[in-house]
Amino acid sequence: MPEPFTNRRDFLNLALGAWAAAAAGGVAGVLGASALPVHEPPQTVKVQKSDLKDGIALAELGGSPVAVLVTPAGPVAFSLSCTHARCTVRWDPAARGFACPCHGGKFDAEGRVLAGPPPAPLRRLDLKDAGDAWEITG
Repeated sequence: MPEPFTNRRDFLNLALGAWAAAAAGGVAGVLGASALPVHEPPQTVKVQKSDLKDGIALAELGGSPVAVLVTPAGPVAFSLSCTHARCTVRWDPAARGFACPCHGGKFDAEGRVLAGPPPAPLRRLDLKDAGDAWEITG
């Protein structure tokens, strides 16, 4: 049978050791869980070709705004989340490009950065012709 604590220092050392072990176990659990990739199946949305207005059709994919833009090279799909601060960019038909209302970011019809703070072009999404609609996958 273990001997009872003889002084307060022994008790505090044991309590601190138990607390440190519990904290290390919690941190290891969080780090281990974040190291494993989460496999989410890609989401798909259908955008009706009849929804096209001024060369663009808008939709939502997984809660985020997306667009199909018809260009001379054919239709392309973009995420409308600005690559700077995730604000929703808007299509400007007069400028034939996208503009971010938050910090003045500008993108061309190919999604490339023209001005402002965005560090990367708009994210392109997979687009497939489905007859009277387009299927966007992302």
